[in-house]
Amino acid sequence: MLKIRKQGSGLTVRNLTRPWSVLVGLSVVCALSVIALSASSVEAPTVVHGDVWVLPRQTLAIAACFADGEVWVSLARGVMGVFDTRGNVKRWLSADFVGGMPVYDGVRGCVYISGPLQSAVYVVDAQTHEHVETIQVPAPVRPLTIAGDVAYANAFDESVLYVVDLVTQRVVQDVKLARPGCESVVVGDKLYVATGTEPGPDNKWSMSGAAVDIVSLTDLRLEKTLPVPGAHLRALAWDSGHYVYAASNVAGKLVRLDTTTDTLDDDFELDVGRVKDIVIDPVHKLALLSCEGAREELSVVSLETLQETTRFEAGSGFMAVEREPGGALRNIWVPNVNGSYVLHLNASELVSD
Repeated sequence: MLKIRKQGSGLTVRNLTRPWSVLVGLSVVCALSVIALSASSVEAPTVVHGDVWVLPRQTLAIAACFADGEVWVSLARGVMGVFDTRGNVKRWLSADFVGGMPVYDGVRGCVYISGPLQSAVYVVDAQTHEHVETIQVPAPVRPLTIAGDVAYANAFDESVLYVVDLVTQRVVQDVKLARPGCESVVVGDKLYVATGTEPGPDNKWSMSGAAVDIVSLTDLRLEKTLPVPGAHLRALAWDSGHYVYAASNVAGKLVRLDTTTDTLDDDFELDVGRVKDIVIDPVHKLALLSCEGAREELSVVSLETLQETTRFEAGSGFMAVEREPGGALRNIWVPNVNGSYVLHLNASELVSD
């Protein structure tokens, strides 16, 4: 029996490491298939908030997305776990990629999975969990940013943004950026792209100064590169209003850009550490930041007072969120990259803090 010391209210643990039978004879030409995982048990962490979903050993959680009542969690070694919102495994999927990044498209009812090692984006039916299509891209790309019938994909190690037509499922154009991009958000007729890492001599990555590339979507060209504090910018989020928030992974400071002027807000800056991902609650005026370092932590920042309201051990992966109809956060799932677990948080607990 798995035991964990409870340190805060509402803490439960789900051990997801029970054996799963191997299904033999699945199609070898399909990129996705059901697999079996090791049943070796994993020690659960001591946390102060939320529910811990303990995963099979050595299946480090990298990223997650919420898709129509399910949580898709990308694990190491090319494994994707599909869970219900209570942490019960519905299906294990495998693919010929490592570090896959899932993005849900509610209009088309599918999940797009991209990764750093394959020049393709896998399209998976969100209901049946079946691989239905493969979008070929010129180079490996980061998670898609979807806007209507178009998706934008940043190349991992090239200063290129690919424009994907989701109807024809083809790359229709590319845009030259100042540096390779990571996360991006669409605000009106512009795309804001987090940049700040680029390949240097001998394919070694250099920590260039962080910046946000601003791309016009009307004529698909780079309009402006706006430097921000720190280096290696990954995290970017829009508050559904006038501001885009950014925090770099090196010498990380939380800053915000005024999208009406495309300038930095000089009165808004907060030291937050090495940030991997940002999620904004526009109703309660909160920013949730997954941070890496000696410990993987979640920082909760009030956007009104510019103060950190709480910080606790959680995870540094790309987060999955479920929102209320008005945009407020309802549930958050934080993958722990170095540990085999996902932390599930009810947003009301964080708001009450």
